[in-house]
Amino acid sequence: PAARCPLPAARCRCPAATTPKHLATQPPSHPATKPPSHPAATTHPQLRINPPLPYARTRALTRRDGAQFHARRVNRRSMLLSAARKLAQYHAQRQMGGCVRHSCFGYRQLSTADEDHQSVIVYGGAGGLGNAIVGAFDAAGWFAISVDFKENSLAGHSILVPSEPWDVATKDVSAKIQDLNVKADVVVNAAGGWMGGSVGSEDMFESVDKMISQNLLSALASGYLASKHLRPEGLVVLTGAAAVYAGGCSSGMVGYSVAKAGVHDLVKSLSEPDAIGKPCTVIGMLPNVIDTVANRKAMPSADHDTWTNPDVFARAIVHWAVHKEETPNFPSLEHGRCYEFKTLKNGRSVADYIDQVETRYTYNAAE
Repeated sequence: PAARCPLPAARCRCPAATTPKHLATQPPSHPATKPPSHPAATTHPQLRINPPLPYARTRALTRRDGAQFHARRVNRRSMLLSAARKLAQYHAQRQMGGCVRHSCFGYRQLSTADEDHQSVIVYGGAGGLGNAIVGAFDAAGWFAISVDFKENSLAGHSILVPSEPWDVATKDVSAKIQDLNVKADVVVNAAGGWMGGSVGSEDMFESVDKMISQNLLSALASGYLASKHLRPEGLVVLTGAAAVYAGGCSSGMVGYSVAKAGVHDLVKSLSEPDAIGKPCTVIGMLPNVIDTVANRKAMPSADHDTWTNPDVFARAIVHWAVHKEETPNFPSLEHGRCYEFKTLKNGRSVADYIDQVETRYTYNAAE
């Protein structure tokens, strides 16, 4: 062992020197020749942690994916190096596009979801509404893909929208979803925003451009992704606005009104036969005011109890993804229908409605 090991004979703990023949289950080998435990170990410089420590005992074990690794008894220093190795593997897996919570060490990587796994694509998945939808599907055991300008830690996989023209960015997102080998059961457009401006104001041009981009183009991008990656009999959900749908928006929000009206018309267009290229269900959500951090900052003095919590929308979409029939808390799922979400307050009672169906009721006894 001393001839093979660079350590002094007194410190050498190679398997051949420490393991009795009747306990050895594999030929003697030095830890330096131990196979990498991660596919990125041969290419990622942070995974080459030297010098290797000698192990007290080694024996061959088999991971659940069939690969072999070495079970070992280690000292404190090697434990610290092991933690550093795992951290390096964490960052390497993120760079490789994997799902951190289910990657490495022999666990199945949901970043390449199999055909039988239920999946959802949430465009705008890192926003106030999108985050709630991603979290609800994740809690239900679905593989959630968040598409946004920033990552969502709740998602099984996050795709960042590049800072490119709309058509280039949408095709790039589609290509990344294709690389995941995922067919989605549900595609949701949760992106949007609000900005005022009349047709005669100086900021009208900025308002129209921004509202078209955030509200209408995001809905069109979601429709494009559905045409490419939605399973047959899947569900497409677009987000409109109740006030615009009812025709009650004022002339002080021209860009917003035009964009949301386009979303409502898009729901009707995609509801036509073969509009997406496969049989599916297309619906629209019509919120009044969503209780998000951004809306609270914009309107701090409003009565926030009359705003609808994002969880109400998320619960409804998760329900419709599985059930189409009417229940006591949810209306039936109908192709081409737009559902109004509203929250009504009466004293200490607050009730959330989807059209005329009460979906949630709360009572604030502390008030």
